[in-house]
Amino acid sequence: MSRIFFLWCMLLLGSISVCGQQRNVRRVALLDIVDNEKLFSDGVKLLIRSRLSSAIANTPGYESYDRVDIASIMDEQQFQRTGLVDDSQIKRLGEMTGADYILVTEAAEFDDSHIVMIAKILNVESARLERISDVTTTTDIDMLGKSCRELIGKLLTVRQELKIGENLYVGESKGGIPDGEGLMRFSEDDPEGRKSYKGSWLNGKCHGKGTMAYTGGVYIGNFNAGTRSGFGIFSYLDGSRYEGNWVNDKMDGNGRFYYAKDDLDSRHFLNGYWKNGIITGEGRLFYKNGNYKVGVFVNGRMDGEWKCYDLYGTHIANQIFKNGIPVKTKRLNKK
Repeated sequence: MSRIFFLWCMLLLGSISVCGQQRNVRRVALLDIVDNEKLFSDGVKLLIRSRLSSAIANTPGYESYDRVDIASIMDEQQFQRTGLVDDSQIKRLGEMTGADYILVTEAAEFDDSHIVMIAKILNVESARLERISDVTTTTDIDMLGKSCRELIGKLLTVRQELKIGENLYVGESKGGIPDGEGLMRFSEDDPEGRKSYKGSWLNGKCHGKGTMAYTGGVYIGNFNAGTRSGFGIFSYLDGSRYEGNWVNDKMDGNGRFYYAKDDLDSRHFLNGYWKNGIITGEGRLFYKNGNYKVGVFVNGRMDGEWKCYDLYGTHIANQIFKNGIPVKTKRLNKK
């Protein structure tokens, strides 16, 4: 008896959990594709609906209702001719389908080889147009699918304010997570020293181009899945900066480091190759007077013999470094 009671409780809790999840999912009802000029076959219009429905289903926080009997609540021919839906019809469609939004899509010929799709999202609760967007594409199956995903991405990306842990986000989102363009302000005790990020987001992570402000400086450049990756510029509080490649939040690849204007050694900039945040291999160190040195870095420090040149490229001296400290200098005789 106790075992049966336990199983019944588990099923009840599961159903409550599922219901709670479903309430967080917004339902989008797709109406028939509007074809004012009657240029497209039923197959093309069906394909567009199918790709739009798939794109909605693959958008976090949304599900599609793919079949709506519009003839029962409006003049179907009038709708096919104009694509217009009045307030009472919007609300009635919502009542019939349980939908939160209604998607109306119109297709038309753009030129000899392209079509244009214009889609609008209608909010059932307010019975008003919420967003509208368009895309130009072809009837090629792959291209059409990509364009439908792009169109849905534009329509279902919502700009809102979100509280994520101790952080505050304002911008575009999908399914309650940052996605698109937005600004995140981090808490004062952020473990990574982040203050704010403004730029592109994908699935809740910084992705694409953006600006991240840290307690120690500002990074402007590319992000990948939440980390600084690709080309970027980090400007430090003392006025120095690094311009170059990044991988997983660390300087990695070819880059250039500019020293602060008040650098005590009058250094201007350093060209080299960074690995896992540390400069390594051959580098070139330039000074503000135009002179420069060429040599090797080991574990981030100048090491071994470095050749010194003046601003005209004349080899004027050799220096021996050990762990970044010059231990011997030999000046060459000038002719």
